[in-house]
Amino acid sequence: MRMSRRIFTFGGTKSFNEDSFSFSVPEKAEFHDDGGGRWHIDILASGTLVFNIPAVIDVWCVGGGGGGGGEVKSIYNNRGAGGGGGGYTNGASNIAVTPSTEYAIEVGVGGNGGSNATTNHTNRVVGGWGTNGGTTSAFGVSALGGMRGVTVDPTNSQYLYTGGNGGSGGGGIISASGNGSGGVGGDNGGNGGGFRPGIGGVSTTYDFSDNSATLRCGGGGGGSRGNAASAPGGSGGGSGGNGASNSASIGSGHAAIANYGGGGGGGAYWFSGSSYEGFPGGVGGSGIVIIRSHR
Repeated sequence: MRMSRRIFTFGGTKSFNEDSFSFSVPEKAEFHDDGGGRWHIDILASGTLVFNIPAVIDVWCVGGGGGGGGEVKSIYNNRGAGGGGGGYTNGASNIAVTPSTEYAIEVGVGGNGGSNATTNHTNRVVGGWGTNGGTTSAFGVSALGGMRGVTVDPTNSQYLYTGGNGGSGGGGIISASGNGSGGVGGDNGGNGGGFRPGIGGVSTTYDFSDNSATLRCGGGGGGSRGNAASAPGGSGGGSGGNGASNSASIGSGHAAIANYGGGGGGGAYWFSGSSYEGFPGGVGGSGIVIIRSHR
Protein backbone atom coordinates (compact mmCIF):
# COMPACT_ATOMS: atom_id res chain seq x y z
CA MET A 1 0.00 0.00 0.00
CA ARG A 2 1.44 3.38 -0.93
CA MET A 3 1.81 6.18 1.54
CA SER A 4 0.25 9.60 1.06
CA ARG A 5 1.92 11.81 -1.51
CA ARG A 6 4.75 14.03 -0.32
CA ILE A 7 6.90 16.11 -2.66
CA PHE A 8 10.13 17.75 -1.50
CA THR A 9 12.08 20.54 -3.15
CA PHE A 10 15.75 21.34 -2.69
CA GLY A 11 17.24 24.32 -4.44
CA GLY A 12 14.09 24.65 -6.56
CA THR A 13 14.38 21.07 -7.92
CA LYS A 14 11.56 18.62 -7.24
CA SER A 15 12.90 15.48 -5.56
CA PHE A 16 11.82 11.85 -5.72
CA ASN A 17 8.28 11.04 -4.54
CA GLU A 18 5.69 8.28 -4.93
CA ASP A 19 4.81 9.48 -8.44
CA SER A 20 8.42 9.17 -9.57
CA PHE A 21 8.11 5.42 -10.25
CA SER A 22 5.59 2.74 -11.12
CA PHE A 23 5.46 -0.97 -10.38
CA SER A 24 3.51 -3.64 -12.23
CA VAL A 25 1.95 -4.85 -8.95
CA PRO A 26 1.28 -1.48 -7.26
CA GLU A 27 0.20 -2.86 -3.89
CA LYS A 28 3.52 -4.70 -3.60
CA ALA A 29 5.70 -1.58 -3.84
CA GLU A 30 5.68 0.58 -0.71
CA PHE A 31 7.19 4.06 -0.85
CA HIS A 32 8.63 5.49 2.39
CA ASP A 33 9.85 9.00 3.20
CA ASP A 34 12.99 8.71 5.36
CA GLY A 35 13.30 12.46 5.87
CA GLY A 36 15.85 14.96 4.64
CA GLY A 37 15.16 14.12 1.01
CA ARG A 38 15.94 10.44 1.56
CA TRP A 39 13.52 7.66 0.64
CA HIS A 40 13.22 3.95 0.10
CA ILE A 41 10.90 1.50 -1.65
CA ASP A 42 10.08 -1.96 -0.28
CA ILE A 43 9.26 -4.35 -3.12
CA LEU A 44 7.42 -7.35 -1.74
CA ALA A 45 6.81 -9.49 -4.85
CA SER A 46 8.19 -10.04 -8.34
CA GLY A 47 7.29 -7.54 -11.06
CA THR A 48 8.55 -4.75 -13.32
CA LEU A 49 9.77 -1.40 -12.01
CA VAL A 50 9.91 1.81 -14.09
CA PHE A 51 11.38 5.12 -12.97
CA ASN A 52 9.78 8.29 -14.31
CA ILE A 53 12.70 10.55 -13.42
CA PRO A 54 16.47 10.02 -13.13
CA ALA A 55 17.71 8.66 -9.81
CA VAL A 56 20.81 7.20 -8.17
CA ILE A 57 20.00 4.26 -5.92
CA ASP A 58 21.30 1.61 -3.56
CA VAL A 59 19.84 -1.91 -3.76
CA TRP A 60 19.49 -4.62 -1.10
CA CYS A 61 18.30 -8.14 -1.92
CA VAL A 62 17.09 -10.78 0.54
CA GLY A 63 16.56 -14.36 -0.67
CA GLY A 64 13.64 -16.54 0.36
CA GLY A 65 13.98 -18.76 3.43
CA GLY A 66 14.24 -22.54 3.17
CA GLY A 67 11.37 -24.76 4.24
CA GLY A 68 11.60 -26.58 7.55
CA GLY A 69 12.17 -30.32 7.54
CA GLY A 70 9.22 -32.64 8.13
CA GLU A 71 9.54 -35.32 10.79
CA VAL A 72 8.83 -38.73 9.28
CA LYS A 73 6.69 -41.19 11.20
CA SER A 74 8.96 -43.90 12.58
CA ILE A 75 9.84 -45.65 15.82
CA TYR A 76 13.58 -45.48 15.07
CA ASN A 77 15.72 -42.69 16.56
CA ASN A 78 13.43 -39.80 15.67
CA ARG A 79 14.43 -36.51 17.26
CA GLY A 80 12.51 -33.77 15.47
CA ALA A 81 13.42 -32.24 12.11
CA GLY A 82 15.88 -29.44 11.33
CA GLY A 83 14.72 -25.88 10.61
CA GLY A 84 15.20 -24.23 7.23
CA GLY A 85 18.08 -21.84 6.62
CA GLY A 86 17.43 -18.12 6.27
CA GLY A 87 17.92 -16.46 2.90
CA TYR A 88 21.21 -14.92 1.87
CA THR A 89 21.69 -11.16 1.46
CA ASN A 90 23.50 -9.05 -1.11
CA GLY A 91 23.58 -5.41 -2.13
CA ALA A 92 25.10 -2.75 -4.37
CA SER A 93 25.27 1.03 -4.24
CA ASN A 94 25.49 4.10 -6.45
CA ILE A 95 23.46 2.73 -9.39
CA ALA A 96 22.16 5.30 -11.89
CA VAL A 97 18.75 4.35 -13.31
CA THR A 98 17.30 5.46 -16.64
CA PRO A 99 13.76 6.84 -16.85
CA SER A 100 11.17 4.83 -18.84
CA THR A 101 13.33 1.68 -18.69
CA GLU A 102 11.71 -1.54 -17.45
CA TYR A 103 13.70 -3.16 -14.65
CA ALA A 104 12.82 -6.76 -13.77
CA ILE A 105 12.51 -7.49 -10.05
CA GLU A 106 12.50 -11.08 -8.78
CA VAL A 107 11.56 -11.70 -5.15
CA GLY A 108 12.39 -15.22 -4.00
CA VAL A 109 9.57 -17.27 -2.54
CA GLY A 110 9.92 -19.21 0.68
CA GLY A 111 10.55 -22.94 0.44
CA ASN A 112 7.86 -25.48 1.21
CA GLY A 113 7.97 -27.39 4.48
CA GLY A 114 8.87 -31.07 4.32
CA SER A 115 6.18 -33.73 4.58
CA ASN A 116 5.70 -36.24 7.38
CA ALA A 117 5.64 -39.28 5.08
CA THR A 118 5.69 -42.68 6.75
CA THR A 119 8.92 -44.65 6.79
CA ASN A 120 10.40 -47.59 8.66
CA HIS A 121 13.73 -49.16 9.51
CA THR A 122 14.18 -51.02 6.21
CA ASN A 123 12.31 -48.82 3.73
CA ARG A 124 13.23 -45.20 4.17
CA VAL A 125 11.61 -42.64 1.86
CA VAL A 126 12.11 -39.02 0.87
CA GLY A 127 9.70 -37.79 3.51
CA GLY A 128 11.00 -34.91 5.55
CA TRP A 129 12.68 -32.90 2.81
CA GLY A 130 11.54 -29.32 2.46
CA THR A 131 12.43 -27.19 -0.57
CA ASN A 132 15.01 -24.43 -0.87
CA GLY A 133 14.06 -20.76 -0.83
CA GLY A 134 14.03 -18.83 -4.09
CA THR A 135 16.66 -16.40 -5.38
CA THR A 136 15.98 -12.65 -5.21
CA SER A 137 17.47 -10.39 -7.89
CA ALA A 138 17.33 -6.78 -9.06
CA PHE A 139 19.67 -4.44 -10.98
CA GLY A 140 22.28 -7.16 -11.45
CA VAL A 141 22.34 -8.07 -7.74
CA SER A 142 21.30 -11.57 -6.63
CA ALA A 143 20.79 -13.20 -3.22
CA LEU A 144 20.28 -16.96 -2.99
CA GLY A 145 17.55 -18.57 -0.96
CA GLY A 146 18.20 -20.55 2.21
CA MET A 147 18.52 -24.33 2.12
CA ARG A 148 15.79 -26.70 3.24
CA GLY A 149 15.76 -28.59 6.50
CA VAL A 150 16.52 -32.30 5.99
CA THR A 151 15.36 -35.39 7.83
CA VAL A 152 15.98 -38.46 5.68
CA ASP A 153 18.72 -39.14 3.15
CA PRO A 154 17.44 -41.91 0.85
CA THR A 155 20.74 -42.28 -1.02
CA ASN A 156 22.58 -43.99 1.83
CA SER A 157 19.64 -45.06 4.01
CA GLN A 158 20.63 -42.89 6.94
CA TYR A 159 18.78 -40.36 8.99
CA LEU A 160 20.46 -36.97 8.90
CA TYR A 161 18.24 -34.53 10.81
CA THR A 162 20.10 -31.39 9.84
CA GLY A 163 19.21 -27.73 9.85
CA GLY A 164 19.46 -25.94 6.50
CA ASN A 165 22.42 -23.73 5.60
CA GLY A 166 21.72 -20.14 4.62
CA GLY A 167 22.33 -16.51 5.42
CA SER A 168 21.69 -17.72 8.98
CA GLY A 169 21.59 -21.44 9.75
CA GLY A 170 18.50 -23.42 10.67
CA GLY A 171 18.27 -25.03 14.10
CA GLY A 172 19.38 -28.64 14.43
CA ILE A 173 18.03 -31.38 16.66
CA ILE A 174 18.58 -32.58 20.20
CA SER A 175 21.90 -34.38 20.53
CA ALA A 176 20.69 -37.37 22.53
CA SER A 177 17.72 -39.67 22.81
CA GLY A 178 14.85 -38.73 25.08
CA ASN A 179 12.67 -35.64 25.11
CA GLY A 180 14.02 -32.22 24.28
CA SER A 181 13.66 -29.03 22.30
CA GLY A 182 15.32 -28.64 18.93
CA GLY A 183 18.08 -26.14 18.27
CA VAL A 184 17.27 -22.44 17.96
CA GLY A 185 17.48 -20.77 14.57
CA GLY A 186 20.60 -18.74 13.83
CA ASP A 187 20.58 -14.94 13.56
CA ASN A 188 22.58 -12.27 11.73
CA GLY A 189 24.67 -14.72 9.74
CA GLY A 190 25.23 -17.11 12.63
CA ASN A 191 24.87 -20.87 12.82
CA GLY A 192 21.79 -22.56 14.19
CA GLY A 193 21.83 -24.23 17.61
CA GLY A 194 21.52 -27.87 18.59
CA PHE A 195 23.05 -30.98 17.02
CA ARG A 196 23.89 -30.85 13.27
CA PRO A 197 22.67 -27.27 12.82
CA GLY A 198 22.64 -25.29 9.61
CA ILE A 199 25.63 -23.03 8.92
CA GLY A 200 25.29 -19.28 8.42
CA GLY A 201 26.97 -17.88 5.34
CA VAL A 202 27.00 -14.06 5.42
CA SER A 203 28.57 -11.45 7.67
CA THR A 204 25.32 -9.58 8.34
CA THR A 205 21.61 -9.84 7.62
CA TYR A 206 20.70 -6.32 8.66
CA ASP A 207 19.30 -4.28 5.77
CA PHE A 208 22.18 -2.59 3.93
CA SER A 209 24.55 -3.99 6.61
CA ASP A 210 23.30 -1.28 8.98
CA ASN A 211 22.98 -2.53 12.56
CA SER A 212 20.28 0.07 13.25
CA ALA A 213 18.11 -1.24 10.40
CA THR A 214 15.77 -4.26 10.20
CA LEU A 215 17.25 -7.67 10.98
CA ARG A 216 16.06 -10.48 8.67
CA CYS A 217 16.95 -13.99 7.47
CA GLY A 218 16.78 -15.87 10.76
CA GLY A 219 16.99 -19.65 10.59
CA GLY A 220 13.98 -21.78 11.51
CA GLY A 221 13.92 -23.51 14.87
CA GLY A 222 14.44 -27.27 15.00
CA GLY A 223 11.51 -29.54 15.84
CA SER A 224 11.18 -30.91 19.35
CA ARG A 225 10.95 -34.51 20.51
CA GLY A 226 8.43 -35.73 23.05
CA ASN A 227 7.15 -33.45 25.78
CA ALA A 228 9.33 -30.43 25.04
CA ALA A 229 8.84 -26.76 24.20
CA SER A 230 9.19 -25.20 20.77
CA ALA A 231 12.60 -23.96 19.69
CA PRO A 232 12.43 -20.34 18.52
CA GLY A 233 13.54 -19.24 15.08
CA GLY A 234 15.88 -16.34 14.41
CA SER A 235 14.59 -12.96 13.19
CA GLY A 236 11.67 -13.68 10.87
CA GLY A 237 12.20 -17.46 11.08
CA GLY A 238 9.50 -19.89 12.17
CA SER A 239 9.72 -21.75 15.47
CA GLY A 240 10.02 -25.51 15.53
CA GLY A 241 7.08 -27.77 16.25
CA ASN A 242 6.23 -28.51 19.88
CA GLY A 243 6.32 -32.22 20.62
CA ALA A 244 4.19 -31.94 23.76
CA SER A 245 1.03 -32.97 21.90
CA ASN A 246 0.12 -34.93 18.81
CA SER A 247 -2.10 -32.09 17.62
CA ALA A 248 -1.07 -30.99 14.13
CA SER A 249 -1.51 -27.33 15.06
CA ILE A 250 1.19 -27.76 17.70
CA GLY A 251 3.50 -30.40 16.29
CA SER A 252 3.91 -28.87 12.84
CA GLY A 253 6.81 -26.48 12.23
CA HIS A 254 5.74 -22.84 12.13
CA ALA A 255 5.84 -20.70 9.00
CA ALA A 256 8.32 -17.85 8.74
CA ILE A 257 7.25 -14.20 8.35
CA ALA A 258 6.64 -13.01 4.78
CA ASN A 259 9.32 -10.74 3.27
CA TYR A 260 11.83 -11.42 6.04
CA GLY A 261 13.60 -14.32 4.32
CA GLY A 262 13.51 -16.53 7.42
CA GLY A 263 13.56 -20.32 7.46
CA GLY A 264 10.54 -22.45 8.31
CA GLY A 265 10.45 -24.37 11.58
CA GLY A 266 11.15 -28.10 11.70
CA GLY A 267 8.39 -30.58 12.48
CA ALA A 268 8.19 -32.26 15.89
CA TYR A 269 8.20 -35.93 16.84
CA TRP A 270 5.55 -37.03 19.32
CA PHE A 271 5.24 -40.37 21.04
CA SER A 272 3.36 -41.97 23.89
CA GLY A 273 4.02 -45.62 24.67
CA SER A 274 3.63 -47.52 21.40
CA SER A 275 2.00 -44.54 19.62
CA TYR A 276 4.16 -42.13 17.65
CA GLU A 277 3.71 -39.42 15.06
CA GLY A 278 5.83 -37.08 12.94
CA PHE A 279 4.74 -33.63 11.75
CA PRO A 280 5.49 -31.50 8.68
CA GLY A 281 7.83 -28.54 8.52
CA GLY A 282 6.88 -24.88 8.20
CA VAL A 283 7.04 -22.76 5.04
CA GLY A 284 9.98 -20.38 4.66
CA GLY A 285 9.46 -16.64 4.39
CA SER A 286 9.60 -14.81 1.07
CA GLY A 287 12.43 -12.38 0.38
CA ILE A 288 12.37 -8.67 -0.38
CA VAL A 289 14.06 -6.05 -2.55
CA ILE A 290 14.75 -2.68 -0.95
CA ILE A 291 15.66 0.27 -3.15
CA ARG A 292 16.74 3.51 -1.52
CA SER A 293 18.15 6.87 -2.49
CA HIS A 294 21.94 6.62 -2.61
CA ARG A 295 23.49 7.34 0.80
